[in-house]
Amino acid sequence: MDFKTTSKEAFFGMLLHSLDYYRLCHLNATGHGSYVEHLATEEFYNKTSQILDKLIESTQGIEGLLQIEIPKTSLVKGIEEYSSVLFQFIETNRVMFKYSFQQSLIDEIQLNLSLLNYKLKYLK
Repeated sequence: MDFKTTSKEAFFGMLLHSLDYYRLCHLNATGHGSYVEHLATEEFYNKTSQILDKLIESTQGIEGLLQIEIPKTSLVKGIEEYSSVLFQFIETNRVMFKYSFQQSLIDEIQLNLSLLNYKLKYLK
C-alpha cells in the first residue's frame, strides 16, 4: 500500500475499502483466535463506519460531492499487518483535512484501529 495519496477521494476510498476488508475478516474468522477476531472486527466495522460516514458527509458539505471509488476488496491473510499499514496510511494523509472537527473524527478512527490492533495482538 502506498502511504501517500493526493486526494481525499482516494483517502476515503481506502478507508471504505478497509471496512469491507474487516467485514470479510469478521465473516471468515476461523481457527485459533478466531472468536476475538470475529468480535473485534465487527466492533471496528460498526463503530468506524458511522464515524467515516460523518467525515465524508461533512467534507462534502464543505467541498461538494466527491467522486469516491472503493478499490476491489478480497480477503488476504495478515490482518495485523494490514491494520498497521492502514494506521500509517491514515496518519500520513490526515494533513489534507484542515478543520479540527475533521481531525477529531480521524482521531476516533485511529483510536478504533488501535483498539482493534490491541485485541488482535494480545487477546487471542
